[in-house]
Amino acid sequence: MGGLREIVVDPFENPSPSSSDYVEVYVGDSCGQAVTSFTPTTSDIVVPIDPGFAVPAGGAVGVKVFGNVHISITFFGYTVGCAIGTGEAPPRGAGDHT
Repeated sequence: MGGLREIVVDPFENPSPSSSDYVEVYVGDSCGQAVTSFTPTTSDIVVPIDPGFAVPAGGAVGVKVFGNVHISITFFGYTVGCAIGTGEAPPRGAGDHT
């Protein structure tokens, strides 16, 4: 399991920026749960996701781009152990340093 914390977008081609150009980011298969959406301009954009958005183990992050814009997108986040991410107790002895 992990978490999405930040998205960096480089719109490398956006010949006529407008409100009809936008990007949607989802977590899950087939464009599941929406995380955020935004309108790219002609310069890099940093989209903070605070406090973070959980991505289940084996899960996916999807992106849909609308309009006449071409982007490069980078995701930043973190991973957590399964016990932390699920609310389950860690296995017996995990973390014991005696």
